[in-house]
Amino acid sequence: NDGVLSSNSFNLIQTGWSAILVEPNPELLNVAKKMTQPLVDVYRDGNQRICYVQAAMSGGTAASKMKLKIGTDIVSMESSLVRGAPSQGDKKREAHLARLRGGGGGGSTRQRPRTIEVDVLPAQDVATRCNGIPRRFGVLSVDAEGVGDLVLHDFLDNGYRPEFIIYEPMHNSEPWEVTLQYLEGLKYKWLQKRGWNHILEYLE
Repeated sequence: NDGVLSSNSFNLIQTGWSAILVEPNPELLNVAKKMTQPLVDVYRDGNQRICYVQAAMSGGTAASKMKLKIGTDIVSMESSLVRGAPSQGDKKREAHLARLRGGGGGGSTRQRPRTIEVDVLPAQDVATRCNGIPRRFGVLSVDAEGVGDLVLHDFLDNGYRPEFIIYEPMHNSEPWEVTLQYLEGLKYKWLQKRGWNHILEYLE
């Protein structure tokens, strides 16, 4: 997202953490840069870094391209990858967003969403773009509408072990109970739920 609104990274960056921010929407990524770059502590001798990656993630094993539908307002900032014909769940989500925007009325001059082509990267390629990611790092925050489970598996199946995971299961195809069982098998302990996010800790 924009690095501030509903961002799990903003407070960590504020307190001195390094971060990798992955966002396919170029407009939101620019906002994230403007909001987070001033937070980098210049007195840490370059030890705090933020890597910005303009791309989507979908849990694939190889880099690809995909269409991204970009909304027209802050409510629809959760841009969505276009995967052919919309599913029933996609249609329900679009109807819900339309209600939030107060849309549906005739005669509206609101700009229609637009579609752009973006890179879709696996975790290993994100790591390469950011000069590597340690196998053990602090926090993995996953909020990828509809593909969050695949992105989570991509990182963990490739051997990455964040100390904490912040995971939003909304709209993902894998049921949360199945994801939790998978995480527990990797020695993660569920701690609590905050809002839509589940928080887990690595115990090894």
